[in-house]
Amino acid sequence: MKDVFLTRLFVLYANWSAKNTTQNLSVSMFGLSLARTAFTALRTGFATLPESSVFARGYKMKTHKGANKRWTALPNGGFKRKHAGHSHLNIGLSTSHLSRLTRIAYAKGKGKGDQKKRLRKLMPGNRAR
Repeated sequence: MKDVFLTRLFVLYANWSAKNTTQNLSVSMFGLSLARTAFTALRTGFATLPESSVFARGYKMKTHKGANKRWTALPNGGFKRKHAGHSHLNIGLSTSHLSRLTRIAYAKGKGKGDQKKRLRKLMPGNRAR
């Protein structure tokens, strides 16, 4: 039974790769991961893909690099960042204003501009443990 399933799987993949003549890296990587998933399913006895896999979603979310450089994730689910304007060209500012700039800014979590929700979408792999 398992041998029949494997031969059918490889025949289907061969037909699929013959139709898609663009021999690029994504096609070969798709075939390798499909074969690995099939072997794992046969070995463990599970024929379905997990919901959290890249196959189930069809894509892989990428981190927004600008947000990743500016924000840091906190263990409570929030995010923190530094204030702008504290590094240079601040000689005419008052000491109270400069001390305000040294404080940490936290992402707002409620209202129309929900920063936490947006940052969770921009940085999917950046969860604090």
